[in-house]
Amino acid sequence: MEVAILTNLVDDNPWYSLTSIIKSQCYMLSDYKHKVHLYVSEDYQGNSIGGVSPISGIPYAELTDYKSQVDITQRHLQYAQKILDYLYSKFTNYDVIFTHDLVFTGFNLPFALAIKIFSENHKHIQWYHWVHSKPHTPRDWWDMQEFSGNHTIVYPNQADIPLVKDRFNTDSVISVPHIKDITKTLGFSRHTMDIIEYFPSLMRADIVQCYPAATDRFESKGVRDLLMIFSLLKKRGKSVCLVIINQFSGRRSAKLVDPIIYLEKVARRCGLDPYKDVIFTSEIFNGKYTKGVPENVLRDLMALNNLFVFPSKSESFGLVLAE
Repeated sequence: MEVAILTNLVDDNPWYSLTSIIKSQCYMLSDYKHKVHLYVSEDYQGNSIGGVSPISGIPYAELTDYKSQVDITQRHLQYAQKILDYLYSKFTNYDVIFTHDLVFTGFNLPFALAIKIFSENHKHIQWYHWVHSKPHTPRDWWDMQEFSGNHTIVYPNQADIPLVKDRFNTDSVISVPHIKDITKTLGFSRHTMDIIEYFPSLMRADIVQCYPAATDRFESKGVRDLLMIFSLLKKRGKSVCLVIINQFSGRRSAKLVDPIIYLEKVARRCGLDPYKDVIFTSEIFNGKYTKGVPENVLRDLMALNNLFVFPSKSESFGLVLAE
């Protein structure tokens, strides 16, 4: 879809929490193949955000923290008209528009007034209005019954939803927690991202464990026990992802039973799908990681764990624990 993110950002300050939120939204929407357009102030001084080049042009003015819309000055009414004209010139063909605090704060009252008029004539647009702070004191422009079209208030926690519904006089309120993409925050390598794209369960499954294990030491490392545990978790209704980060520290002998072929059979017998629920890194990408993954990739993958089971049977210490 064509998605517009409407803000009045004047820079890309990485320490401003709203910049971080918008950055994550841009990455997420783009990853899901939406066409994202980020609109910022005409005075914007900064770089791209979340891989999206900002479109500067939203009229700029010095703002006032209004407590009531009846107090708005003639100067800010004229400013609201400029915003409205800009909306008509740029936003008529969008499917979805995100805003951030534009219908909420007193400083952004001119934006709220412009959006109210614009949406009356473009009822096909779905608006999602993020409200980033608790709406303690009621404001007379918050009544969403006065906004025509499709408007949804988005709030980051569930506990305050009854308050938000009351303050904005609408049942169209949803809770969407703020997102942080661990792959961006921790600067995952391109190699790690390739593994995630190949095995998306790493980012999607309910239960994730990445377990380093030398292939010729699978028995001592308890890999078969891990498979059995993950099969039971799957049978309890959870989606699972088990990554055996393996390498051949010894010689892979054709005379013996191949340990990976054996454990793939074990996985199937207990209800796990190889390379959907469980993978061995030595077997992906045509054996690219037969000798093991690079240390930085190991670090990245271990950061995705939300479960740690360590069924080692004969080690004196177990470096996996330290990793």
